[in-house]
Amino acid sequence: MIYNLGVTGFFKFDDVVSALKKQDYKTMSKAMWDSDWRKQVGSRAEKLVGMVQKQGGIKEEFEEVFSSTPI
Repeated sequence: MIYNLGVTGFFKFDDVVSALKKQDYKTMSKAMWDSDWRKQVGSRAEKLVGMVQKQGGIKEEFEEVFSSTPI
């Protein structure tokens, strides 16, 4: 996300940053997925959300979202 947004832009994603500090990867991945950033970045966002989910061991919960939500 920092690659696309820069450090300043990234820290405007309060929900993502807060969840990251808590290592709450489920909340972090949901906030990333629900953001305008995902719609703008496209498939790269799906890949990054998947990486966060893998870190938190929660990929299965979002498989249906990935398959049914257009980017």
